[in-house]
Amino acid sequence: MKYKVGDKVKVRSDLEVGRTYYNKTQEHEHDSFIHSMVEFIGKNVVIKRITGAGKYIIDGSGMNWTDEMFEELAKEEGKLKTWEVVKALTENPEITFVRPSDGVRTMLGDKIRAGKITGKYLKQTDGESVMLSDDWELVPQPVSFMEAVEAKYKGKEIEYRFKDKQGETITHTFKAGRSMLVSDNGWVLDIEALFEGEWFIKA
Repeated sequence: MKYKVGDKVKVRSDLEVGRTYYNKTQEHEHDSFIHSMVEFIGKNVVIKRITGAGKYIIDGSGMNWTDEMFEELAKEEGKLKTWEVVKALTENPEITFVRPSDGVRTMLGDKIRAGKITGKYLKQTDGESVMLSDDWELVPQPVSFMEAVEAKYKGKEIEYRFKDKQGETITHTFKAGRSMLVSDNGWVLDIEALFEGEWFIKA
């Protein structure tokens, strides 16, 4: 079986009602995608059990699902594994990641890119090691006001951060889909915000 009980998987967003989908490891096993399954399109679901015929039953649905109905193992939103961080830093050495479990920031790009994999670990050039299974989050970089507005228009949440007179960082979050720039706590964008503080696009 490609997946096991307890796996969190993502349902494909391009499934078609009435079409037959197969198990990749058991090509003779197949099932049709029907109307009652449409509500799960594009969602992350958990495999609750596997039938004797090798089909999947997911949490919240009694229908039979097959390998081809799922995109991949779902990963926690915004999280990357160490090997994915290596790839990202190889493509763009300027970005930074943080490990939420202990707040450690990534390793400089050169240290991790030149590191060696030993078993379950990646040994950096400075001698430090990190587990390949560790979770990391991208540290957002500030963007221009117009980039933030465009991202909001396209469905992303954005943040505006600035320091008050006491040096404390104040954050205002703007939900996607709102036509006006009014933050969650009712703060209305003013002209000063265009020149003070920084804008960020949330992952």
